[in-house]
Amino acid sequence: RALEALIWEQLVPGRWRSDVATRGFLAHAQGRLDDAVQLYARAIALDPEKYAWVRFSRAAALVSLQRYDSAAGELTQLIEHERRTAEASVLPQYESLELLEYSMALLYAARNDARHAREALDRALLENLGFYPARLLLGRLSLATGDVSGAVREFQLGVDVKADDAVLRLDYGRALKRARRPDEALEQLRKAIE
Repeated sequence: RALEALIWEQLVPGRWRSDVATRGFLAHAQGRLDDAVQLYARAIALDPEKYAWVRFSRAAALVSLQRYDSAAGELTQLIEHERRTAEASVLPQYESLELLEYSMALLYAARNDARHAREALDRALLENLGFYPARLLLGRLSLATGDVSGAVREFQLGVDVKADDAVLRLDYGRALKRARRPDEALEQLRKAIE
């Protein structure tokens, strides 16, 4: 948030609105996280529709405070809001929710809740099969639970979508090494270096 505030200030010096959501953003940017959480909550209470996406910022501040359950609650409400909005829309338009579901998965992973993290990642992939960060996290979760073949499969699917991601290639190589496939592992590690 601090970087965002700095960029905005450089573009339009001193032109900040005085609404409660902006005050929450500025508190967040200044590292006053408790103030930001309270201000974001006030904005949402004032107009839940207008400030629906403030829930994402509030969740980010809550994560910084290590209040993962509260952050998950904010994201859950935002996802539900977005689904309701899509269902009520008369226009044939749909905004994919993979980033929100992925964010939920990260929260579950931070709480060592692999089962719910996987479920959120599955929902993210239902939203967008090409969302390779979900494959990366699924592979890592598989490795953490000893499911090496599952990890290899997830990393392979990720590489099929995003062949030029060095981190994905590195993790794929490590998984192949654990699967006792050294030649393939070496190939992935070389591609990661490239």
